[in-house]
Amino acid sequence: MSGTAVRDASSGSSTASPVLPSVTRVAPLATDVPAASVSIALTAYDHVGVRVSDKARAIRFYAMFGFKVLAEHPQSKSRAVEIENGFGVRIHLVCNGNEQADARNILQDNDWGFPGITHTAFVVPNLEEVAVELARAGVQITEGPKSDQRRTYLFCRDPDGNVLELSEMK
Repeated sequence: MSGTAVRDASSGSSTASPVLPSVTRVAPLATDVPAASVSIALTAYDHVGVRVSDKARAIRFYAMFGFKVLAEHPQSKSRAVEIENGFGVRIHLVCNGNEQADARNILQDNDWGFPGITHTAFVVPNLEEVAVELARAGVQITEGPKSDQRRTYLFCRDPDGNVLELSEMK
């Protein structure tokens, strides 16, 4: 795939970036707004949108974490499916993804460093039990378990390559 050269700010090296469709911005970027002049209170996290290529497969995968379908929006551009688990954690499955044979994640599986959300982190009560259940379901742990001062965590992926971090808080 051809593209333009992108310089990595940390190493100074250049790599070829893939050809991506142009994006039309609906509003100018807010780069000129001083951070101290704006104070918007974010009081909770409502949901995360996760793009998937196969709705039924994604619903089966996320059911492993207790998610159930709340609503479907088949006529919307995103063909979103709202799912929620028993703890009130919500995900919108955006069911308009193109299936890829190798389920690559454009934000994680290349050296280009595209801006964007690289993973979603969820809190679990017992990471050891979660690791056993993931293995039983055939879900590969791609990193971890690891520990830091506040948590023990691991990473896995959904069938489309979306990265999930599962953390047990200390």
